[in-house]
Amino acid sequence: MKFTKALVSSLLFTAVLGLNTVKAEPLNQSFSFKKFQQSLCEDAAQNKVIKLRNELRQARTHIRTVYSQINCKGNSLLNLARASGSQKVVSYLEAKIDLKDEALLSRFAVK
Repeated sequence: MKFTKALVSSLLFTAVLGLNTVKAEPLNQSFSFKKFQQSLCEDAAQNKVIKLRNELRQARTHIRTVYSQINCKGNSLLNLARASGSQKVVSYLEAKIDLKDEALLSRFAVK
């Protein structure tokens, strides 16, 4: 019994010491988000709607949630897909995002 209590308390102590107290970065500046964003931009440019949807599914998010944070070399994801002639991706994005938001975002887009 004493051994079990000692083991549990030592594991708990080790777990507490192992906690990181690193300041979290904003979502759109973290390395993993940049990689995710780059992947979505590549998929949109190459008209790979299934791969784009799989990336979103793996990240456990929806396009509506992250759309405003995605920047593909100064363009929104929808504008990049239009410029690349990716009709399947354009149709998917138009169905999923509010086009009023897109008009507002394009007005303030950094180019």
